[in-house]
Amino acid sequence: MIQPQWLVYGAAGELKEHLEPFLPPLGSILLREIPFDSELMSKLYDNLLLRADWSLDDQPPHLLSRFVEYRDGKWASRRYSASLIPDEFRSGKTNSQLDILSWTNLGGLHIPVDAQLTTYLANTNQPGGPLQVHLVHHLIATNVVAGTARRSFVPKLARATRVVDYRFATQPDQPAVYIATNGMILSTTDDAWMEVQRQKDAAAREREERHRKR
Repeated sequence: MIQPQWLVYGAAGELKEHLEPFLPPLGSILLREIPFDSELMSKLYDNLLLRADWSLDDQPPHLLSRFVEYRDGKWASRRYSASLIPDEFRSGKTNSQLDILSWTNLGGLHIPVDAQLTTYLANTNQPGGPLQVHLVHHLIATNVVAGTARRSFVPKLARATRVVDYRFATQPDQPAVYIATNGMILSTTDDAWMEVQRQKDAAAREREERHRKR
């Protein structure tokens, strides 16, 4: 996934100048304690902000060393009442946490080579109780090359891999999701979404063919 890599290596540039401690949610908003409500979910995806705190490394290029966001939400817009925010996003509990586990030095720069991003969900068996781990992304850098241009920072894949690419999200909850079959991640918005549609069409044709054979 692109998201953990972006958070480790790219978000620091944005956060250095960010004074307000409320940010859009890092990932998808998943509610567990109330029935699904499409209208509410649309409002949350478009307008929910979560309290966050972070620290930057004290050595150049001053990348993130830690990032935590909390289930302490508010609206980005004054159009909605705070009472509409579900209780599970007003609990103040940790929603996700990034930790840099180890660093290396290269060309005078302090670069993370081992990081872990953990996201959490409400436990439906214990409403109001401790959260449970949802996903753990463990990022390990195995090859670091001095002089790589930022625009070419796209990880290479060894085999067909499902890619959830937030660089090309049309909304926070709508990233480009496709299978990279040639070991490469797509590099433009048009290419990514064309590939998404191509793979959706291929899957639909395959389902139709299976249905005809029944």
